Amino acid sequence: MCIAKEQINKHDNIVTKEQIYEFGRIFSDINVMDSEEEIYQYLNEKTEDPEFFCAQCAKINKSKLKLGSRKKKRFSVKKEVYAYQKEEVISIFEKKSLSEILAENSKAQLAAMYISIYCSKPLSKDNKESIAQAIKGYVHDMARAKSLLG
Repeated sequence: MCIAKEQINKHDNIVTKEQIYEFGRIFSDINVMDSEEEIYQYLNEKTEDPEFFCAQCAKINKSKLKLGSRKKKRFSVKKEVYAYQKEEVISIFEKKSLSEILAENSKAQLAAMYISIYCSKPLSKDNKESIAQAIKGYVHDMARAKSLLG
């Protein structure tokens, strides 16, 4: 399909979707071609004036194209907020094994437990297991200190 000036002018200088799709196909085809000769031959077949077409394409400021496209609205998934008391966390870790705790709780839940114990967030690199081990270590240390102090 050759995109001629007459086609654009008969729609009051509005580029139709069909023409835009044709531009897209031309750009896609050009991107996979290896030689300039092959590209020039292709543009001769697809456009009225290949040099004019290339000159107009060269005027495009790529950074402005990003502003022109509408961004799709992303739907954010509401994250559940977990809050634990220190005593509740200690009770959970005293009653259950580490593997049970890992199976029953998400990383977000374990992070909330960590915050209730240490009053700070776990490191971003920490995974579920390392967070749970840190809490388990704290509970173990506190139990040991309690038994030593009587």
